[in-house]
Amino acid sequence: MSRLDPNASYYPKPGRYLRLAGLAAAVGGVVWPVSLISLAGAATGCVDASCPADRGALAIAAIGPVLLALSIPGLELRARRLPGLGDLVGDLSIGTGTLLFLVSLVLGTIGLVGSGLLLQLIGSAIFGVVGYRNGARPRMASILVGIGAGGLLLFLVGGALGGSGAAGLEIPAIFSLLVFSAGWVWLGADLLLARPLAIPERRDRR
Repeated sequence: MSRLDPNASYYPKPGRYLRLAGLAAAVGGVVWPVSLISLAGAATGCVDASCPADRGALAIAAIGPVLLALSIPGLELRARRLPGLGDLVGDLSIGTGTLLFLVSLVLGTIGLVGSGLLLQLIGSAIFGVVGYRNGARPRMASILVGIGAGGLLLFLVGGALGGSGAAGLEIPAIFSLLVFSAGWVWLGADLLLARPLAIPERRDRR
């Protein structure tokens, strides 16, 4: 049995609603690759933002982002603390990105999905970095989310700028996607299984 750290705060088991948030994160991490595949299918043949898209494909594409957004409150509330600026920026970016997915679904167009995906990845990168820095979530899982989101962002930017020369980025993109998904599954499983959460106390020294 590991020895408790006297300089850390240990938080109790989460209740039913926080466990549901953990389940949403774990399932969202699993289905996120499916969402991207469906999104790629919906975007096939579209040449402008007003291009109509299959609502079924858009609905599948929105499942992952919606589940991750639903998990955010639970992951934030597990550690009873006031959110900082990084928390707010990351959470709002993920929430806004998810909203854009839903608006695209309602309108039946692919137009806002690209911006939604970009915001989801930016928000996830910030969410992962903040979780690693303040220890409010499992640090290794948080860094996987941050690295995976950052890698996918680089792939998207490289693909947009590189055109046909971006084919060499496919394997790194797949790896980043797997890392991203694994990080979210880890975060969700940790909350769902109510594993002890220890956050080091911050002591200001003069």
